[in-house]
Amino acid sequence: MKKTLLLLLTIISLMLLSACKSPVEDYTKSFINTYMDTYVRVDYSTDDEDLALEIATGVENILAKYDDLTNNFELPDDDAYSPNIYEINQNIGVKLAIHKDLYDVLVLSEEMKTLTDGYFDIGIGKLIDLWKAQMLDEYDEVVYPNNTMTEEAFNSVVATAQAMDFSDSIIALSEENGLYYIETAGTNLKLDLGAIAKGYATQKIREYLIEKGLTYFMINNGTSSFVFGQKIDRELGFFYIGLDNPTNPGNPYGIVHVKDISLTTSGDYRQYVLYNDIKYHHIISPKTKLPMHYYHSLSLIADDAGILDALSTALFSMSPETLETWLSGKQTELGIETISYNIDGTITTYLIDTYYEEA
Repeated sequence: MKKTLLLLLTIISLMLLSACKSPVEDYTKSFINTYMDTYVRVDYSTDDEDLALEIATGVENILAKYDDLTNNFELPDDDAYSPNIYEINQNIGVKLAIHKDLYDVLVLSEEMKTLTDGYFDIGIGKLIDLWKAQMLDEYDEVVYPNNTMTEEAFNSVVATAQAMDFSDSIIALSEENGLYYIETAGTNLKLDLGAIAKGYATQKIREYLIEKGLTYFMINNGTSSFVFGQKIDRELGFFYIGLDNPTNPGNPYGIVHVKDISLTTSGDYRQYVLYNDIKYHHIISPKTKLPMHYYHSLSLIADDAGILDALSTALFSMSPETLETWLSGKQTELGIETISYNIDGTITTYLIDTYYEEA
């Protein structure tokens, strides 16, 4: 079941708002490997201590709910969120009544599949499992010596991947008399919401903080999905965010100025296995059934963190030409900006309003 909760709810500093002179305290709520097997941190500022404690509980409730609903590995802790993704995958071919919040995630996922011309697909879980099994074992240890696949192992994985047929996969969602249903089918269908769940939960936390009247906050979900409110100690409220250099992690290659916005990054430098000195990473193209090698990292900036989580995965598998064509028809409509650190070391930006500078 869930790992031990590491919770920090601390007052970091005390400051005064120049406009109203009321004391505003900064609070941090963080979890390590408690929800969605990742690091989550929410920083927020308020002059109401009772509200701060209420928000801390509310944030945890949101994370617990979406962790239960989207969990692909075990039953939910709360029976109210059953059946979850794990249980749905155990009942392929069966029509199941599901929680509305899970239904909403699945509807958005299918919309993202259409929007990206099939580059985003939650039904290829078995394909993702195949590649991830080459990277880490059940104890999170590398599988191959020096994290490098043999030719025999690589050829075997590629052959297995190419043999997977998803043409008969069906994900049917419906609403009947106030209840919500999913019915699935497919020889190789396995649902995996790993490419949207973190961002979706991050967006729900953002909406909750705004509903509670907060302006000054930052949400960090897994170091890849961020939402920024405004920075309390900066006149215009902007955060100055460094984009991690994928070839030299821990050092930024560029800096963006952001506020009241979401930023999501996909990259090839955290989960991968080597073959012929090429990184075969965890972002698998539904088109080729392989990890693609166009970018080391791709960052997206727009309003909705859930949509960005899905899009960053999909766009990462698009060639630069396909990505440019896709953006030309959708960038203005969706308000999406992109910054890519390309495989050849160059940087490409498609920006609208965001200020970017190289580090």
